[in-house]
Amino acid sequence: MSETPSTSALFMRALLFRPFGVWIPPALAIGGAFALAGLRMPGLWFYGAAGVLTWVLALVTNARFRAAVAGDAATVDPLDAAVARLDAEDRDRFERLRERCEAVAEDSHLSLGLGELASLHLQLLRARAGMQQFLAQYDEGLARRSAELARRLSKPIDDELAETLKKEREGIQRRLDGYTTARKELEQAESELRRVEDEVEYLREQSVLGTPAASATHHIDSVTGALSETREWLAKQSEYTGISEDEQPIPVPLRAHTQHHRRAALRPIRDNPQT
Repeated sequence: MSETPSTSALFMRALLFRPFGVWIPPALAIGGAFALAGLRMPGLWFYGAAGVLTWVLALVTNARFRAAVAGDAATVDPLDAAVARLDAEDRDRFERLRERCEAVAEDSHLSLGLGELASLHLQLLRARAGMQQFLAQYDEGLARRSAELARRLSKPIDDELAETLKKEREGIQRRLDGYTTARKELEQAESELRRVEDEVEYLREQSVLGTPAASATHHIDSVTGALSETREWLAKQSEYTGISEDEQPIPVPLRAHTQHHRRAALRPIRDNPQT
């Protein structure tokens, strides 16, 4: 990995950055346009500066842009990139589970199994986020349109028009069915997330009770085997999650066991068990 670029280098690259097909860097175009307009109305200089600053900050806070500046865009850590795309609540939820796994791990085999659980947890969070994004597109008017078309089709109308309306209603119904399915899959994704978290919590409790490592290792082997069905289910949800069916799970290496991680094991994985 390359060294992290300096702040001045990031800002300079952002000022001069040109998206594909654009001849003039947007930051310079915005600044130049408002600078000229400000000759007549000086107050516009403030808006120009604000526009340039907004553009530049949007770029320098973008992980992909920062990696590109560092000359390392092709080798960005996929784990860091995946976690960065989660919202703040899900990032915190994942980090808490990862810390809990790190606090429980006692030997290499157990650590490997816990890493698999953390990897599945991340994959489920990503899938759930994709489903939520898909459902956010739901049009409240679809059901009304379907009902209105059904009403029109129930009356005597021209055969050609009836066929057109029937096909239109079938298309709407397919969309409605898709949203219904996505809601069910979203519930299952959340249920699977809680299942992974509960398994990690169980292992933590057994660790506190002093259960032999061999027993914990046997348990986690059976758990990871059972959760393979969850991975198979996830692979079939690409329509709603945006995650390719062929995409491999992102490995989650567990960091060195420290006193900090022991304290982290006392933190709840979920703020609200019912969510």
